[in-house]
Amino acid sequence: AAAEAEAEAERGRVEDETRKKVEAEVAAAAEVQPPQPPQPQPPQPQPLQPATVRVTPQTIAYVDRVMQALGSDVAKQFGGIMAEHAQGRINTWGLIASVLLLFHGRHELIVGFEAFVPPGYKNEFSALPQYQAAQQHQAAQAAQLAQLQQQQQQL
Repeated sequence: AAAEAEAEAERGRVEDETRKKVEAEVAAAAEVQPPQPPQPQPPQPQPLQPATVRVTPQTIAYVDRVMQALGSDVAKQFGGIMAEHAQGRINTWGLIASVLLLFHGRHELIVGFEAFVPPGYKNEFSALPQYQAAQQHQAAQAAQLAQLQQQQQQL
């Protein structure tokens, strides 16, 4: 019984010491820190003007292709991404990144999306590895189709 009482007293002392240490750390953290010299801030991205997408037969056909290829839910997501960009909630690179992620692996949709990229971004967009891979994939498919058509004509 005496050993248990002694162990209990020891646990109480440890808890009190721990509580005091935590309280001291909290108090030290709450103290006002001396003024620090201003740190250089990284350059902030320039706000970009949201692009407006004109509804043309080509844009309607593209949205139809998205719907046929990936379904109406993905087409709605695409429309939502475009709306966020039009409202200025995401910049052009955010738009491009979101669409590339949404259409991952759908080369024809990635290449078709170039029509929605604002003119000042077309060169950078066409240099992206995802776009280049999509173009190469489409070119390979076109070559295979031409070869099949040629073989059929020879028969």
